[in-house]
Amino acid sequence: MKSFYAAKYESAWYIFLAVVFVPALIVSMNASELSVSETYQYALAYIGNNTFAWLGYLLYLPVGTIACLLPSDTQGLMIFPHMIFGDFAIYMFWLLIVTTYPPFYRGPSLKERLTAAKA
Repeated sequence: MKSFYAAKYESAWYIFLAVVFVPALIVSMNASELSVSETYQYALAYIGNNTFAWLGYLLYLPVGTIACLLPSDTQGLMIFPHMIFGDFAIYMFWLLIVTTYPPFYRGPSLKERLTAAKA
């Protein structure tokens, strides 16, 4: 049986958040009244316009699928940060989402943190 590497799990989680979930959240904010096929087209156009076109073709299916699963009122999440940070708010929001812990995260215990602090 292969051993489980927590570092690989965490890095895969952060890559998923940065590459798939945050663009899906942004697409769901702007595509709240679109059908599923229109949401896929919007995801392809959004990713293709803001990055490379080949990356849009690679990611529009997972981004569009997750955007369809997210609630349509997620645009309310950006109102307050946009009032404070202006157009920089999307980067602050991206930073907030990307710094979340992965599911089933088991960080160092209190005993391990105290032992490391004494050393």
